[in-house]
Amino acid sequence: MEITVYGTTTCPHCINVKTFLDNKETDYEYQLVGTDLSIEQLEENVGRPVRTVPVIVVDGDELSFDSLKMK
Repeated sequence: MEITVYGTTTCPHCINVKTFLDNKETDYEYQLVGTDLSIEQLEENVGRPVRTVPVIVVDGDELSFDSLKMK
């Protein structure tokens, strides 16, 4: 399973996702919006306008945090 989380350092929801994945000892890539990639690059990656983070992509599909927890 390939997981990428797009977020920021100050987003509490992003921190929750990272903590969840770390606690499950799941491999994932964390991309910082504004540092690792621009908002424009993120929008290109996910194929839609992005207004909030985190954006969670699992095996090419965007998931909500609740959906991620059920995997």
